[in-house]
Amino acid sequence: MNYLLDETALKGAKDAISNTLELERDDFLGRENYQRVDELAFRGYRNGYSQRTIGLGCGQVPINMPRVSHSPEPFESTVLPPYLRTSQKVLDTLPQLYLYGISGGDFRPALKALLGEKAVLSDSSVARLRQYFYEQYFTFHSQPLDSRYAYVYADGVYLRVGLNVRV
Repeated sequence: MNYLLDETALKGAKDAISNTLELERDDFLGRENYQRVDELAFRGYRNGYSQRTIGLGCGQVPINMPRVSHSPEPFESTVLPPYLRTSQKVLDTLPQLYLYGISGGDFRPALKALLGEKAVLSDSSVARLRQYFYEQYFTFHSQPLDSRYAYVYADGVYLRVGLNVRV
């Protein structure tokens, strides 16, 4: 199959994230590449890159995370926080997958189909998310509705399956 569209989207995402991180590092240092500053405004040196893989809705994106050395304070990106490995949009779809009937053991194959072979969600992460979903469900389920809602409408369909009588 031709995955040219997906490859183009991943390359565009990688380029956009990389450019944003470079600009963020330049803002942190207070200067552009090869620009000199006086000693009072010195905030550190550019110190290469570290590799990270981020799970986005379009797949896995390898990112070169800029590093800074000899800085009085650590450089931490606001776009890509230190321990972020999966975008929030992907994490927000996990409860929907769970509600649609995907069990805990089926999350990894489903995410591999969506995000690629290097899906960045471990079995322990799935177990923690499942526990979090249950806690949210029980918290919502135990809330009284009378203080918040004036009316509650329930709608449903009742199908009489198996009672097919031929005339």
